Amino acid sequence: MAVGVARFDEDHKELFSHLSEIERALELRAFDDADRICRSLLALGAQHTAEEEAFLRGIGYPGVVTVLQAHQALQTECRRLQELINQKSEEAGAFVAALNGVLVSYLLRSDINFKSFVQELRDLGRLK
Repeated sequence: MAVGVARFDEDHKELFSHLSEIERALELRAFDDADRICRSLLALGAQHTAEEEAFLRGIGYPGVVTVLQAHQALQTECRRLQELINQKSEEAGAFVAALNGVLVSYLLRSDINFKSFVQELRDLGRLK
């Protein structure tokens, strides 16, 4: 599911890694650890969104609004996860497991769509 922009591909791997770490913390009922990791996840998501938006606007990608909507929806889900963690809810574990699927869906619905646009710009020599 690589999009061809190294820093974004690394961010995506890190997002999945954070979700796995949260899931492990919840299995151990380490809610404070899960909260700390979730805060890091939210910060990474916000930074990733800002950088990806700037990049896409900079290269003139016409679907930037769709990408941003997907980012916003994912951030909303991550904030819901944080609420469940803070409530020490038994639902948090199942929610984080489902969030992995949401992240895959986000990548397939939005980010993967700009991969061919980026590649075309590279092929034309307009992007390195």
